[in-house]
Amino acid sequence: MRQQETLRALKSLGIPEDHVTFLGYPNQYLNQMWSTEHWLPDNPVRSVRTDSTSSPYNNSLTPNAVFCGESMLGDVRKVLLRVKPDVVVTIHPNDIHIDHWPTGAVVRFTLMEFAHNARLYTYLIHRDLWPVPRSYRPRLALDHPQALEPPQTLKKHQAIAMYKTQGGNIDPLLRAFARRNDLFALVPVGVWPGRISLGQSLIIRDSVADRIANREHPYADIQLVHVRLVGGRLAFQVTLRDSTKPGVTYHLSLHSGGVGSQDRTIAYYHWSGPDAFGSAIRSGRLEDIDNSTLAGAVTANVASIELPSPLEDGTRFIMVKSWTTMASKVIDETAETAFAVTP
Repeated sequence: MRQQETLRALKSLGIPEDHVTFLGYPNQYLNQMWSTEHWLPDNPVRSVRTDSTSSPYNNSLTPNAVFCGESMLGDVRKVLLRVKPDVVVTIHPNDIHIDHWPTGAVVRFTLMEFAHNARLYTYLIHRDLWPVPRSYRPRLALDHPQALEPPQTLKKHQAIAMYKTQGGNIDPLLRAFARRNDLFALVPVGVWPGRISLGQSLIIRDSVADRIANREHPYADIQLVHVRLVGGRLAFQVTLRDSTKPGVTYHLSLHSGGVGSQDRTIAYYHWSGPDAFGSAIRSGRLEDIDNSTLAGAVTANVASIELPSPLEDGTRFIMVKSWTTMASKVIDETAETAFAVTP
């Protein structure tokens, strides 16, 4: 039903069905597929909605696509290499939906590995208190870009209204985007927000008190992440808005790549004190990281971890995301941030 709604909505905007490709991955599982646990096809996620570990749809790009990160990345690569786009539009890394930010991350990772010439535009849908108000207000703007003409705004609203299965509580959110403008951020691929080499450091900043959960728990609200490359080690310092308290767990993910899969490493780390734990995908294999090689610490308003660098000689970039949880609930998270690595 969702696919048919998509085809009808896109047709109303002048996009024919043969220009649409469905990948067939499961709703509300993409964040798990982006992790080390479900990256490889021998341990896919199982969708409770379809009771399947592979795509059950006969129109998926890859028939019976396995529900894992490696498959998802491979399918996005197929599309980009086939289309060779000049412009790519995807989800903004600050979107907090568990399917949205991984979608944007996969697209950006693939572009950085295989196609550096496209212009990348990103858009935001899911974020606390965004947009305001959450209702159909066609005369309002989202921000300051060039305004759409009234007939275009109406056409956008009509296309949104075709998603009948997206009704209920989410309907006011969807209709709130039928405004007199569209809002995009331009992220040129290959122009890095940061570059790091041996002995240098990088600061990733995060807005504070920007989510309902982190307003209630300032001791789990991330202000910035400081990254430093020292010898064969990577050191991360997560600075919080208030002094830390027991019960908060700190998390860090690394997705590193270069010119192809041979340079790719995916690693996840978790700590709440001196004991840190991690797992990594290297050379197509999942392995637990020896926690004796990790050094976690939590003091005042800083949670830090030092770990062996996942970088190989061919690695050219790293994507980093940090987040905090309490009783498995995400309190705050940074955007997935990419930076270049130089020898």
